Amino acid sequence: MYQITYDHYILYDPRFATEEDKLMITEPDVYLAVGKAGEMSFVLQPDHPYLDRLQRMQGVVSLLDDGVPVYRGRITKDNATYYGSRKITTEGLMACLNDSVMPPFNFPGDVEEDKEYQTAAASGNVVEYFFRWVLARHNAQVSEAQQIKPGVCTVTDSNNYIARSSTEYLPTMEVLTTRLPKSALGGHLLIRYEADGNYLDYYADLPLTNTQRVEYAANLLDIVSERDGTEIYTSILPVGKDGLTIADIADGDLTDDLVKDGLTVYSRSGVAAYGRINRYVRWDDVTVAANLLAKAKASVSSSGLATQESITMQAVDLGWQDSVQHFRVGRMTLLVSTPHGYNAAYALMELQPDILSPGNTRITLGATRQTYTGAQIDTDRENKEDMDRQREEIKSEMREETRQQLNQVTESTTQQITDVQQSLNSIILAALQNYVETGEFGSYKEEMSSKLELLADQLNLTLTAITERIEDVNGDLQSKYSEVTKAFRFTADGLIIGESGNEILLRLDNDVMQFIRNNTPELMLTAAGVEAHQVKVTILIIGNVAFMADGSGDVVVKGVK
Repeated sequence: MYQITYDHYILYDPRFATEEDKLMITEPDVYLAVGKAGEMSFVLQPDHPYLDRLQRMQGVVSLLDDGVPVYRGRITKDNATYYGSRKITTEGLMACLNDSVMPPFNFPGDVEEDKEYQTAAASGNVVEYFFRWVLARHNAQVSEAQQIKPGVCTVTDSNNYIARSSTEYLPTMEVLTTRLPKSALGGHLLIRYEADGNYLDYYADLPLTNTQRVEYAANLLDIVSERDGTEIYTSILPVGKDGLTIADIADGDLTDDLVKDGLTVYSRSGVAAYGRINRYVRWDDVTVAANLLAKAKASVSSSGLATQESITMQAVDLGWQDSVQHFRVGRMTLLVSTPHGYNAAYALMELQPDILSPGNTRITLGATRQTYTGAQIDTDRENKEDMDRQREEIKSEMREETRQQLNQVTESTTQQITDVQQSLNSIILAALQNYVETGEFGSYKEEMSSKLELLADQLNLTLTAITERIEDVNGDLQSKYSEVTKAFRFTADGLIIGESGNEILLRLDNDVMQFIRNNTPELMLTAAGVEAHQVKVTILIIGNVAFMADGSGDVVVKGVK
């Protein structure tokens, strides 16, 4: 359950969103994102009890999910309409980092004499030190309500040395984003709202996972995948501190794919696929050529040949159910959609929850996927073609097998049971429905068939539902089958109706109806009467006399009209 509060006032609570209590809102619009402040807006009606309490840039508007704050913001706009309602617009408190200014700085030169930095440089984490150092300078400039406390920092540098600087006055927000997650360090900035204040965490990998997942044919409504190849590069020119290059390192093969060539490192497969795309990258924290070469190799292999994929989807948020938690931004989220080729956890980078209509919630997942280049492209193409051939062979075999079976049934029926056939004109001899979905990694096929077979002593009408699911798992084609059969058998003893696996059968003939359990008759109805091993009766009426049991178990006899 979502709630909206302003300081200690409740603005929205679904339990009190009534004409009497009036704790309701309209037109909510919420945007939450990793590394961004986020925003929220909504409309309050003129008769809202706390409408006049709201003040721009004062107090805190909170969005609560089952009592846990998932957003805190301050009012930036308060627009009144002709009819007296007011649209309230807020920005997340992470935006307070724009309220302070970082003067020109040179890190680590400005802090080399600091004992805490010396400790971090010797055996600690200089990234965490810089992170805390920047936040401390922000907090020294603003009021307590605008302060952001340093939280968890799991990002590290392989050399435990970073160099960051600026010759300009910059907002603290810009310094944090451009010098940390948008640098070679990567990672994610994520604000966290606690009872004792607001914390900023800096994660290398997001540690938490949403308990609710997005699943095809369950709560996934729509999905769009956008892949951006503009940042692809196949060759890198690395430069370290004070203009350091890799020129003095011998040229030649570094790996089966990577080659050192003069001042650059390039990928053979990348060049074959995309051409020579050069990037200049500067690492001011690297002072050794060998370390600079190592960073260049890692950069080309991981970042250079990867495309950035953004997955936007619309899903039904099932958080209104008692046992299901709402989606939370900044958490890994399992996406399972075999027809689209997804079965993995992705970071939930953006969340637009519709707090009034959970079915309209929009989710954006972010992921980086390796592109296929050179021989990998050829291999992938060959594998796909082989899979397609296997699928077509399987489908062709199944179609041919079905056709032959139907032909045999038709011929047998025509030749051997002509008299029966005249009375069975209304029976559908064969029905076949195919539903096929094919994707890059799997296909789904369902057949519904009805066939008439002539056996030695009986005619079977078998209704069969066959579900075949063919999946590509680690390159192997696997099939899963499920079959449910219900049979109607015409025998010399009459019509036998029974379900496969059920111990009870029903036999119908011209003058008898009989229930049979494990080949033993238990109830038989004929023109002569009823035969049963056991009869349970509440009221027995013979003529105008009724026999019934009272509460004590005695039999009571009464006359009836």
